[in-house]
Parts: sequence; C-alpha cells; structure tokens
Amino acid sequence: MNDKERLRLVSMVAAYVGVPYGQISVMSIRPANSSRVQIQMPSDAAKRLIKGFESRDPLLQAFLDDIGLINVERGPSDHGGSRMRQHSDTSEKGLESLIVRSLIEQAGYAAGDPRDFDRDHAVDLAKLLAFLIATQPKTVEALGIGG
Repeated sequence: MNDKERLRLVSMVAAYVGVPYGQISVMSIRPANSSRVQIQMPSDAAKRLIKGFESRDPLLQAFLDDIGLINVERGPSDHGGSRMRQHSDTSEKGLESLIVRSLIEQAGYAAGDPRDFDRDHAVDLAKLLAFLIATQPKTVEALGIGG
C-alpha cells in the first residue's frame, strides 16, 4: 500500500465513521496472502465501522469499493482507542469465499448444507426436494416423498 492509498483509506474511513481525519491512523501494513492493515481509531468510530461492515452498509461499500475489504475485526485496545484489523484474503480459500458470497448475495443463489449433498448422485437432496415441492406439488404428493 503506497502513501496515496494509505491516505485515501484513512480519509474514507474517517468520513464514514464521522471523525476527523487526525483521529485515525494506520498502525501497520503486513503483506501475507493479502494485505493486513491495522488502523487505530476511537472506540465509538470502530464500533460504527464494524456495524457498517457487518450490516453490509452500501455507503461503506461505496467508500471502500476498490480496496477489496474482506473482514473487519476489533483488535486490542490501545491508548483509549480500538485498533481495527482489515485484510483482503487473496488465497484460493479467500477467493472461493468471495465467489460464494457474491453468488448468494447478488445472484440469488441459496447456500446448501454439505450434509445434504449426495456424492454418489451429485445432488443436494434437500434443495432438490424443496424445488420439487415448490414446482411439482402434485407429483410429490403422488410419490409420497413430501415429508
């Protein structure tokens, strides 16, 4: 993360949480599979940032759209503020999580339970039954499979 990107991140976070720019500082940036950025800010501001992230606030997403924010966590409290850890997971598992979340939230897919997946027939039995009940109720009743 270069100085310009750091300045932009801090100014966007400050604007979103409603505190002066000077009350937010980047404490560290560590490259891993992704960049982990620790930001220190007042506790109330940290709570607003966490709440906005957890509720998927469109305003926060608009502020940080090009950063690829994956997670926001409360860090250890120092000097009366809260340290926030942010990172983008660019590992295969992280990419898979992004794709699955996008399919569920934006494309209307429904997440399944791995326990419902029949590997021998490559089908999610619970989802198949729900689909049949919703689209072919007479056939389900005739077959006696509607539980």
